[in-house]
Amino acid sequence: MKMTGQNSLLRRLSGLVKELDSTEKNIWLAFTSFKGGIIKRTKSGKDVSFNQFQEYSEKYKIQKLKKKYVSYSGHPNLIMNFNMLGSIARKKIKNGMRMFFNNTTEERKANRHQKGLKGMPKRKFFGIDKKQQNEFFDKFRKKIKIRIG
Repeated sequence: MKMTGQNSLLRRLSGLVKELDSTEKNIWLAFTSFKGGIIKRTKSGKDVSFNQFQEYSEKYKIQKLKKKYVSYSGHPNLIMNFNMLGSIARKKIKNGMRMFFNNTTEERKANRHQKGLKGMPKRKFFGIDKKQQNEFFDKFRKKIKIRIG
């Protein structure tokens, strides 16, 4: 499944990546920031464009309310037991990293939400939003200034 916003980020990164090393530490920091942003935004019921998620169906709302282990605020946040968001992982690749779901069941579930498959409303949550991109590039700009002097 392709992540929303990835092409925009990659275009903006093309010149900067060669200037900076892609050490494991830098990749881990970027991953932690991106994953945390995705989780925080998703928990607030917003998609990658900060639009409110489409409401759950009445049948699903009733089903969620019956489960005692589920925290449900009345608005979609794509969290039943945190398995889906918790399975977001990263893999180091040449000049960066790739984010993905490390569990096949959770990846299928995420794909249904992201693309609106099998009767599910489209809820584009798996992506790097503009705020995250700007914060990421601000950090890179600071590192470049430090390196250049």
